Amino acid sequence: MKLPFAALNLIDPTKDNLPNVTNTSGDLQKALTLVFVITGAISLMMLVIAGFRYTVSAGDPNQVATARRIIIYTTIGLIVSAMAATIVNVVLGQT
Repeated sequence: MKLPFAALNLIDPTKDNLPNVTNTSGDLQKALTLVFVITGAISLMMLVIAGFRYTVSAGDPNQVATARRIIIYTTIGLIVSAMAATIVNVVLGQT
């Protein structure tokens, strides 16, 4: 019955054998902000491209449908990205 309690002897709080963990939420916040800014820029670029394709389609149903799908999926992706940014800011405590 000593075996389950053998692990308790490995951790001695008086010794400095535990790893030091520093708070890097500032670095994480900067990295995630960069990711969300890049995502927003790509989404904006895709919306412009889809709008241009919609305008240039000349009434071709296939091209209109393709442009409409790009607009819809880009908008959904932008909403998901904004929600993810909001969740990250709430979790990191920077509302």
